Amino acid sequence: MSPEFIRRIRLPAYLIAIYLGAGSVVEVLAAGWPVHVHDLNWRLSALNSVAGASGTELLALLLLLVVAQSSASIAGLWTGFAGSLLVALGFLGAAGLFGLDSLQFRARVPAEQLHRFDVTVVWTMVRFGIVAVVCVALAACALAMARSLKRETPRDSSNRLIVGTAALETARASGAGARHGKTPRFGAGVG
Repeated sequence: MSPEFIRRIRLPAYLIAIYLGAGSVVEVLAAGWPVHVHDLNWRLSALNSVAGASGTELLALLLLLVVAQSSASIAGLWTGFAGSLLVALGFLGAAGLFGLDSLQFRARVPAEQLHRFDVTVVWTMVRFGIVAVVCVALAACALAMARSLKRETPRDSSNRLIVGTAALETARASGAGARHGKTPRFGAGVG
């Protein structure tokens, strides 16, 4: 891809990544509104919806990191690193909460539906685990890419207070910096 194309597509791609990431969070919150944190049924339903939105979150993080790497954006890579870690920690916490809630709820499930309930719980826990592992891998990639870009970025070591070489050449051509004749020795011109 050409650098011009990457420069032009960067902002829309970042906006799409934000839309995907924030949009899935809003959808989960809207589906579970009003919030009933103390209700076990509501928590299980909301966490199952979160697991359903996990693919969209992963896609948003991947898009963010690909665009940040393509455009050599260190800030974008650090944002992707932080976002990946936050999503991984969030999904690990959700997996723990879901596991505990499902154990508590399991006693209420009729015996003929117990197998179906167990399969649903296991699949949801697997999805939480996959998201956490992929997010940790994305965070590691983002960290490595940000560090390599930081090393590759050339530093301008010239002193900004000194006029550049073009001005020095002009001064030499006009004779401002040229010496006239030989410097006399100490005491040579006395007497």
